[in-house]
Amino acid sequence: MTDTDDQFGLFTDVQDKAIYELPINERIRNFLRLEFLFQIADDSMEKTAEWDSRQCVSSLIEVSELISRTDIKKELVKELDRYIKLFQTFQKNPDVDDKILDEMLHNLQDSYHQLTNPSYHPGQLLQQDELIASIRQRISIAGGTCNFDLPAYHHWLRKSTSERKFQLNRWAADLNYMRDAIKLVLIILRTGSETTKESATDGFFQYSIDQNRPAQLIRILLPINDPYFPEISGGKHRFSVRFLEQNNTQERPSQIQRTVDFELQCCN
Repeated sequence: MTDTDDQFGLFTDVQDKAIYELPINERIRNFLRLEFLFQIADDSMEKTAEWDSRQCVSSLIEVSELISRTDIKKELVKELDRYIKLFQTFQKNPDVDDKILDEMLHNLQDSYHQLTNPSYHPGQLLQQDELIASIRQRISIAGGTCNFDLPAYHHWLRKSTSERKFQLNRWAADLNYMRDAIKLVLIILRTGSETTKESATDGFFQYSIDQNRPAQLIRILLPINDPYFPEISGGKHRFSVRFLEQNNTQERPSQIQRTVDFELQCCN
């Protein structure tokens, strides 16, 4: 769990679960991709080796590229605004914990104001950096950021851990508003629906989505040590799940021929 997850107390215990997700629309697909890249950047930023710094830089560049190619900030602002209005309807409800609600509203409103500030342009610090520009030009080439290709990068990577961490945090500073907003939106989305217990006969399951509650994200939860995994496919009206096993990576996965019990979330 992240610190944010612990703060709001929204998650049940899923640490012993393997979770597989399928985004239903392009907006959530982009949010999940950014979440993935931010997790890599945050993890590698805390480590000390040159290779970790390389990984962090690569992830931050990918974040910047994804944000620049799509109107993710606009979509994120829409989601924040929708959640703010939704949570405001819960105020003065005796069945709602006012402390948790007020804290959630504060964080939503804070993220909303940060992202709607006219002077906020996520990724600007990366885009205006000459060293990053040279890395960006070479990063799509296999081995293109090798030491002899980018001596300036090689020199930067030889700096002390504290100097590299300071620079990495500086490059990530304006992207962190996007990271925090996406984390908040996905926490609410993932915890906004009930978890049901389902069974897949002969490893196959099909489900029609309630059109009065259209799903944005499908989640399959399995015991972490189960020897099989789900392959989820479908769209906004229905989806299917095939449970596969792959005993040897040299062979193609095959559908299992027994009943699988699992947990399902249709998040909306």
